[in-house]
Amino acid sequence: MTSTAPNPLAAAAAGFDAVWQGALDAIRPGSGVAEQLENMNDEAVLRVLDDLGAVQHAVEVLAARVTGAIALRPSPTRRDGTLVRAAGYANPGVTVSERWRVARVRGAAIAEVGAAITQPRGLLGELEKCPFPAVAAALEPAASPESSNTDAVPDDTHPSSDGGTPRSPLSVDGAAVIVRELRNAGRICSKVELEAASVIAIEHAAHAPLQDVTRIAKLVRTRLDQDGREPRDDSSAEQNAAPSTNSPPA
Repeated sequence: MTSTAPNPLAAAAAGFDAVWQGALDAIRPGSGVAEQLENMNDEAVLRVLDDLGAVQHAVEVLAARVTGAIALRPSPTRRDGTLVRAAGYANPGVTVSERWRVARVRGAAIAEVGAAITQPRGLLGELEKCPFPAVAAALEPAASPESSNTDAVPDDTHPSSDGGTPRSPLSVDGAAVIVRELRNAGRICSKVELEAASVIAIEHAAHAPLQDVTRIAKLVRTRLDQDGREPRDDSSAEQNAAPSTNSPPA
């Protein structure tokens, strides 16, 4: 029996095809990719580049979801612990790095986002809430401003063209930065506080360059963790620092 469900990248592929066809020169489209690109005007070729970025984002989000699902799978033999270990990899990030042939840091970022947006299962098999639901929502394509208000001006200075792949407020790299910084503050914060902080970080980082997202994420983490990363017991520290009153004089 053949499934009729479309693959998760079908919409992105269709959107890019529409952008590509619309960018071709109407009189001299060209017979090959190089010639087609050469015949495109400046605006059209930049539009193609923008939509390629949106397609790449769709691929990376799906990769994060796939990696998150793989990380939760037990070993088929039940001897190696997890499917990742059974396949011969140290962790999910290395799995992505080796199978995609990309840098370890790239694989780690995708795997970290995957862990943040994947719903684990409880002891009875029920789906639980993913660790960072706001991040999961921000990675999905944003609704077009024109769909709700024809007079609205989109915040994105390089919006996807009509028929192209919808943009998302947050990139996978940006999501990895936010998740990493908030996890660093997790030792002193409740789950509710972390969720609220992720919403604030995303609101300020939406559609921002990665450098700005990193700065915002660090500011949010610093605000959560006023005492720094190293745990300390102030009362015991004060007791240790204070001289003993019962000690006999020298």
